[in-house]
Amino acid sequence: SRSKECNRQQSPLLRLPGELRNKVYEYAMTGITVTVHLAGRRGAETYALHANVAATPTTDAISTSDMNRVIGLTRVCRQIQVETHLLPFASITFHGVSNGSFLTFIDSLSNAQRDAISTVQICTTDAEIGGILWNKVNTSGSNDFPSQRTHLELLEWSRDLAFDRLGGLKRVVVEKDSQWVYTFTREHVLRDGIRSLVKGRDVEIIVPKILHG
Repeated sequence: SRSKECNRQQSPLLRLPGELRNKVYEYAMTGITVTVHLAGRRGAETYALHANVAATPTTDAISTSDMNRVIGLTRVCRQIQVETHLLPFASITFHGVSNGSFLTFIDSLSNAQRDAISTVQICTTDAEIGGILWNKVNTSGSNDFPSQRTHLELLEWSRDLAFDRLGGLKRVVVEKDSQWVYTFTREHVLRDGIRSLVKGRDVEIIVPKILHG
């Protein structure tokens, strides 16, 4: 249409070749981490942004708590929306918490949006909880009530994070905790927890630097 052609001629971004536009879009969203929290009433989500990604150079923290402003670039015009509607999900790191909020967030997405998510982050404590539960379940030779309860806790923890439902997941980042001392033994526990979440898929696991043996 005439208005679309006018936009294309007047916009410096739209005058760029498609490959260069994609690099601009990716640059604008790389380095952003979105932490999903349940709002005050059940079933509503809020999105808190921060820029602390373990093992990744960061910029200054982002001073907004509204995800709509993060993905606003994709809504500038119809052409950009068509080109970039899945880019936020592919470029942003999503921080999952095992309190049901991430599961609610995942359920709110379309299949295409969910499968576009490539990087998720998990806090050290959450990964450790999963690793401990996984090791207890896999080393227990009994079927008594405590063993069954541990198995149920592992299933609930895994369900609430729902990483296995992310078809395009490529990496899981363990967020660095300044209160933690990272050792080789604890690293194995963290990795065990994440491996149990991704169900044996070939997913890169990034943990904070080991400081002590």
